[in-house]
Formats: sequence, C-alpha cells, structure tokens
Amino acid sequence: MCVLKVIFNCQCVLYDCMCSVGLSHTCRFTTKHVSPLLQNAELASIRQAPPTHGNMEVRASTSVSEVSVVYRVEEFSIELLLRLPESYPLQPPVIREGKRVRVDQAQWRKWLLQLNIFVTNQVRRS
Repeated sequence: MCVLKVIFNCQCVLYDCMCSVGLSHTCRFTTKHVSPLLQNAELASIRQAPPTHGNMEVRASTSVSEVSVVYRVEEFSIELLLRLPESYPLQPPVIREGKRVRVDQAQWRKWLLQLNIFVTNQVRRS
C-alpha cells in the first residue's frame, strides 16, 4: 500500500491524482488493478470480524465499497459511513454522516471534521 508513496515521494500529487504523465499512468493502473484487490481484502477482513465490539457495530458492503459504523451509548446513537474511493489507497476514505440520535448538529459537524482530519493524516502516514 505504501509502495507508490515511497517510490514517488509525492503524497499530495498522488492523493489528488492530478499527476504528470508518468504518475497519471500509475494512478490509472492503481485504480484499475490494485484498488479493487485492496478494497476487497479490507472489506472481507471487516466482514470476517465479529460485527459488534462493545457499543460499536461494524458492517461492510462490497457492492458500494462502504463501511458502516454505529456507536451507541445510552440514548445516543451515531452512524458513520466510510466509503473507499476508486483510487484507494491513493486517496483517503470519504467519511459521510449517517443517522444520529440526540446529538447536537454543531457537535456532530465538529466530530466529523475531527474524524476526517484524523483519517486523512493516518492514510498519509501509512
């Protein structure tokens, strides 16, 4: 997964896939041949794991390359949807909001922003 980043040592260009001619070929090759294999492997490992972890439930959908995470605490419930882009791992997962119960909109947006920053930084470090 890190090989392309190490070879080209240009994370920003790879993340945007706004590549020069040589990198453009690499992006297309990765999207067509590598990404589907990595996505299937990641989603399969999630499906094979137990679906519940304490207060958290995790489900994977291969048809849309998406992971759904539901976290419940007392009367609060939060659902996050993580979609793997076509060019994964060259681009970080896209985090979208799912359902939320009894969580303030401002707090919800703050959590989503923090989570997006965290995931983007984790992907760039890998």
